[in-house]
Amino acid sequence: MYYVQSAFKLFIFSLFLVNTQPFIKTCVTIQIFVNDVNDNCPIISPTEFSSRPEPVLQVPPLVTFASTDADSGENGRIHYVVSAVTEE
Repeated sequence: MYYVQSAFKLFIFSLFLVNTQPFIKTCVTIQIFVNDVNDNCPIISPTEFSSRPEPVLQVPPLVTFASTDADSGENGRIHYVVSAVTEE
């Protein structure tokens, strides 16, 4: 699943004691950026379907399905392509 937050801040403090009291010597702030990678496969539902030949001008769709991808941004976009029917 993609990250909800794309940036984090990490604060590192270096402390030392002066007369048993903590005293901050230095503080460093590190910013961490999370980039999404294409590491999730799209999920298509239903995974199996069948249809029978219908007239070309038939109004209802031949097949209906849905798909999701847990990646974010461009990696989460799903593109559909309808190709020519080939005989096997």
